Amino acid sequence: MKIKSLRLTNFGVFKDARLEFDRPVAILLGENATGKSTLSTAIEVLLTGRASRFAGHRLGLAALIGPAGNTASVEGVLDLATTGREATLLRR
Repeated sequence: MKIKSLRLTNFGVFKDARLEFDRPVAILLGENATGKSTLSTAIEVLLTGRASRFAGHRLGLAALIGPAGNTASVEGVLDLATTGREATLLRR
């Protein structure tokens, strides 16, 4: 399975971000507090429905809702290599 794209809406520091992964490897570089860990958490939420780094947080996953509204979402398009098909997952 390969993640082809992600869309983050009001998720952490991302108001509305779209990322395309068209290379075999993606490297995330950036200054502190620019969203690298949030992107990793978004992938975890997309694939598992959980965020381990917020497991003990009093708000749980609600801690990931950004300032632009009352909900957050992560949407991803996955390449299912074993079947040759794509699947789109959406978590709110």
